[in-house]
Amino acid sequence: MIGNYSLFYAAGIGAGASLLSLLAAFGLTKAGFRYGKSISFLLLLLILMPLQTTLLPNYIGLRDLGLLDTRKALLLPMICSPFAIYLMCRYMEGISDENWEAARLETDSLFQILFCVVFPQMRACVAAVFVFMFAEGFNMIEQPLYYVKQDKLKPLSIITDSMQAGEEKLIYAIGIVCMIPLLFLYGFYEEELADGLGRLKM
Repeated sequence: MIGNYSLFYAAGIGAGASLLSLLAAFGLTKAGFRYGKSISFLLLLLILMPLQTTLLPNYIGLRDLGLLDTRKALLLPMICSPFAIYLMCRYMEGISDENWEAARLETDSLFQILFCVVFPQMRACVAAVFVFMFAEGFNMIEQPLYYVKQDKLKPLSIITDSMQAGEEKLIYAIGIVCMIPLLFLYGFYEEELADGLGRLKM
């Protein structure tokens, strides 16, 4: 049945993109990576490109890895989101380096510094990225149409593709149901979203 994995996809994409973008932003902005600014500029270019330009390269990569028609085919490309990484980088650049430098005197572990010093200051942005990527994963359309063939692997967002004429009322009802998780998240993380976006360094 279509839609069985909708929340699984959305939650996995939100959590995975949040963690990956936090690690990437830390490496690009705070860990002294030499080409951090150049990569940030490339990320901005990728954001400006329409989704359709990346469908074929992603399809070829997933095909070569043998991941087509699996749940990973929908999760992995969305987790590696240029938008999430760029957003996290911009926010992290606005954080003072004083605590980071003081922590380096106490330990050489980058992961300990990341999760004990940097993460508490990035909590609002992490929440914002999670909400945005959850919504992106919950509403994806093109990826399921190209990357998976089994109906049971397709999310609820493309259920209208399998419906017949005369089922418009059911489509409207499903649309309302699809809004409920997103409205809940936006309401629950309202303060974090306002703080995370308000403190961005653009």
